[in-house]
Amino acid sequence: MTRRHIVAPAALVVLALTLVASPAVHAQRQYVGVLVAPFAGPDPLARKAATILHLQTWQTLIAAREVNARKLSFRRAIAQWTETTPPRSHAEALALLPGTESQMTLWGQAQPFGKGIVVQAYLSVGESAAAASQALWTVEARELPAGERRISVGLPATLFEFAPIVLREDVIPLLNTPVGMPIYKDRAFKEQIGELAGHFEAKEHAPNAAYVVSNGAEGWVRLPGLSANRTEVTDFAGGLIRIFRQDWAGAIELFERVTRSKTAPVSIRISSYQLMAAASHLLHVQVGTPSRSLEYAEAAEALNPYLRETVKSKCMALLAAGRSAATMDRLAATVRRSAYLFPKGDPWLERVRRVIGP
Repeated sequence: MTRRHIVAPAALVVLALTLVASPAVHAQRQYVGVLVAPFAGPDPLARKAATILHLQTWQTLIAAREVNARKLSFRRAIAQWTETTPPRSHAEALALLPGTESQMTLWGQAQPFGKGIVVQAYLSVGESAAAASQALWTVEARELPAGERRISVGLPATLFEFAPIVLREDVIPLLNTPVGMPIYKDRAFKEQIGELAGHFEAKEHAPNAAYVVSNGAEGWVRLPGLSANRTEVTDFAGGLIRIFRQDWAGAIELFERVTRSKTAPVSIRISSYQLMAAASHLLHVQVGTPSRSLEYAEAAEALNPYLRETVKSKCMALLAAGRSAATMDRLAATVRRSAYLFPKGDPWLERVRRVIGP
C-alpha cells in the first residue's frame, strides 16, 4: 500500500512549525520525531483519535525552547502521520519507520465510549534510535583503566504501553486528518478564508487555536480543547522527542507532567523519572544548573525497587554525584541490596563494583 507521510518540523530559528506532505524517502534523517499511525478500530472514530494525538504531540514541539537566554540549539523536531493499515503489534509499528524522518511510532486501538473515544496507545522506539541511545547517560569512572571508564545507561524500554485514556467529545475533530481543516480570518472563527492543504506552517499557538499559513491563506485554525486536555500519551511522546533533541530542560518539563498524572501507569511514571534523572544530569553538564538526578532516580526506585533499570538509574546518579565517603557508602549499599536482580557476572554491575573497590 502506498504511504502518505505528513511531516511537521519545528523550526529552530523561529517559533514556527511546518507541515509538509511528501511521498519522498529521505536518504538521511534531519529531524527527531514521532510517526502517528492510524489507530485500529471503527472508522471514522479511530482515525479521529489518531488525529487528536497527532495534533497534541505537534503542539509540544513548538513549546521547546528554540530561543533562549543560553542560546542553546536543538535538533529539529517533527510529528508525522501515515495513511496505511493500522499496526497491530510492536513489530508492525516499527516496520512503518523506514523511509520516514521519525524514530518512534505512536499507535494503538480506539473504540467509541459514550460521546467520546477510549484509546489504548503504545509508543514503539525504532531499533536504530534505541541503539544510538545506549549511551544516553554516561559517567566517566577514572578509577578504571582507560577504555573501560565509561559507564552508561540507555532508554528504559523500547515499547511503552499506556493506560486506556478517554478523549472527550469536545476535542474530537470534524475531519479525519488535519488536511482540510478550515482557516478563518480571525479568532471569531466566522469568516472562512481557506483550508489546510498538504503544506502548512504554524506561526503562533494560542489556547484552542493556531495561526497558520497554508496554500496562500493566512489565518486561524480552531483546535478546541487540545491544549487543556493533553494526556500523558502525548506528553511522554513529546518528552522523548526532546530527549532525542537533547533539550533536557524541555524533556523534564513534559515528563514532570506525566509523573503528576493520576491515570499514567506505574511503568510509565517510572520511565519518566528515569529519563528525568538522565536529563537532569545532562542539563547540569550542559548549562551548570543543579542536578536533581538522585532525587528523580530515587522516585523511580520508590515506585518499584525490584527493577534492574531503577537500580541502574540510582547507581548512575550516585556515580555522577562524586566520590565522597557518604556517596560511595550509599552506592555500595545499593549494589549489595540489589545485585541479585542482575545475571551472574553482569558486565555493567561488575564495572560499578570495581569503582566501589574492595
